[in-house]
Amino acid sequence: MENLTPKEKLVLTKLIDNLYAEEGFSDVCPNDLATITELPPKSVGGILTSLQAKGYVWVSEPEYWMGKMEIPALVYLCEEHYNLHPKWEVYIEGEGDEEPNDGYIGSGFDGEALASAGFGTDEDYGCYGGDDW
Repeated sequence: MENLTPKEKLVLTKLIDNLYAEEGFSDVCPNDLATITELPPKSVGGILTSLQAKGYVWVSEPEYWMGKMEIPALVYLCEEHYNLHPKWEVYIEGEGDEEPNDGYIGSGFDGEALASAGFGTDEDYGCYGGDDW
């Protein structure tokens, strides 16, 4: 983080502090970061643009349904910088009790976590054969 301004470090640190413990997920939006850092939303927008250009974060597009915003833009940590997150670095480095990351987001999670995210097997959803669920 040597090439970051003090405000970029502040926003990035607060983003990391507020990310899920699950690798690759986020529910932090730019307005959340403005509130947490006590910086004006326009300043946070500019800082996020700079952090994107430097490869630290990416910001999703908001999702709309029938003209109404359903999901705001969310801020994510770029995979190359997962090592900055104290829990995610375990998955990257393959240390501790966690399984090492093989480069696929979500590696190292058990069937329950995958099932809850919609990526489980039939058994994870309670189907053990036949048509009985």
